[in-house]
Amino acid sequence: MQNFNLIDSPWIPVRWRHDASAETSPLVSLKTAFARSSEIADLDCAPHERIALTRLLVCITHAALGAPEDEDEWDEFGTNFSEDIIAYLKRDDIYPHFNLLGDGPRFLQSKKTTAKSSEGYPLCKIFFQLASGNSPKLMDHWGEDARPWEPAAAALGLLTLQNFFVGGSMASKVKGNGPSLKSLQMLLLGDSLKETLLRNCIDLETLKQTGAEIGTPVWESPADNNLLARLAPTACALWLSDDYATTLIDQGHQYPEFEAYRDPFATTLTIKDNRRLLRANLEQGIWRDLHLVTNLKHTDEASGPLNLQAFNNRHTLKQHTNLWVGELVKAKDAKIIDCTESTFTVPQQLFSEDGRKIYANGVDHADAISKKLYGAIKTYWGALKHENPPVPSAQKHYWHQLDLKHRTLIQMAGDTESRRGLPAIGEAGAVDAWTKLVQSTALDAFNSVCPRSTPRQIQAYANGIKPLMKALYPKPPKAPKQPKKSSSIPNIQSEMKL
Repeated sequence: MQNFNLIDSPWIPVRWRHDASAETSPLVSLKTAFARSSEIADLDCAPHERIALTRLLVCITHAALGAPEDEDEWDEFGTNFSEDIIAYLKRDDIYPHFNLLGDGPRFLQSKKTTAKSSEGYPLCKIFFQLASGNSPKLMDHWGEDARPWEPAAAALGLLTLQNFFVGGSMASKVKGNGPSLKSLQMLLLGDSLKETLLRNCIDLETLKQTGAEIGTPVWESPADNNLLARLAPTACALWLSDDYATTLIDQGHQYPEFEAYRDPFATTLTIKDNRRLLRANLEQGIWRDLHLVTNLKHTDEASGPLNLQAFNNRHTLKQHTNLWVGELVKAKDAKIIDCTESTFTVPQQLFSEDGRKIYANGVDHADAISKKLYGAIKTYWGALKHENPPVPSAQKHYWHQLDLKHRTLIQMAGDTESRRGLPAIGEAGAVDAWTKLVQSTALDAFNSVCPRSTPRQIQAYANGIKPLMKALYPKPPKAPKQPKKSSSIPNIQSEMKL
């Protein structure tokens, strides 16, 4: 058995900055990640791995450096970033907890005394992207047969499973989910790994808004429900075999879900008096919820992520801020469906009430026209007695084009001053870029599935497009009729008769 310590051994996939001063490698250890954090541009991994790795690195940063009390203490935070964190990781009471194997403490692992090695599951089961059991994958046909695992891959899979444990065939032994599930995670991106990590740290004043405490990581004390224990979680009692072929899985710490605990990287909103976490919808682009993510207020109705609120507290948001948003999406039957991610360069005004209102109006207008498009296509094909109109094809065309050009709406929300005094998006007389884009896209989508080559088709086309055109080009409301004024000129003929 060869030991593999995550502090000294390379396992974190990264992309280097173009000005890196020394030899570079696609995988780095924790020590190198922090020692050369200013030379590393970003993590280089799948969305769920990015979330798990960022949470771990932020956890280590807070564990080593503490956390500012409030916005006034941010200037001094991270002054000796690399030196202090590496010194923390090298401590005698910390270093052994990052061993991947061995009889002593292990990284995010524990073993029940009654566990038997024959009860182990194939290691492929902890990787969501691989085929195992009744979970076939298009590009993976290995199944549950033994695979040649590298320690680096096993370490990353272990960390990811603890964050996103969802059960499945292993659910009979474990209750609860990983703390990173069931929410759209938002991470602030910097020009380097160091800047990214510092941007995602949280001060105690912001954290106390949710009633939580910073706590300690699981390698320092038993798992609890506070911040650091959730950033590097132990949702399962895992124990890797010495050859990385199998893993034992048992009950770990059961983390409470929202509303009992507010995840620091999640957005909350209220729908019909029900407060919930913002989730990804695979049928629509993440950009359609960007105005919710950029909400800097902490209220019961809506609240942006705590890391964004803390970043705003210590900095006046710059002209542009880079955000990464993504989620590992699960189904109700505990199966992983897919993962999704988007990166946005957000102008400062989109964090203001005026900018968010413009953006929300643009999304609402696009959604309203989508419904009008649905009705127009149904009317067209209903006139032709067609029972299955190609509405999904048109809707896909419509939203795909808006997905490609959603930056237009971001730019409008970032220039609130130029919008003052003009008609709102979609209203009568509106000639802004987003209104025009929605108009042309909706007409293209309608024309793509509604031909007009025959007399019957022409008549059906006229019936269908009429209500759509009214929605796309609304007329201003008619002014109320003014009452007729009574004439002051006397009726001469009447007077002569008298």
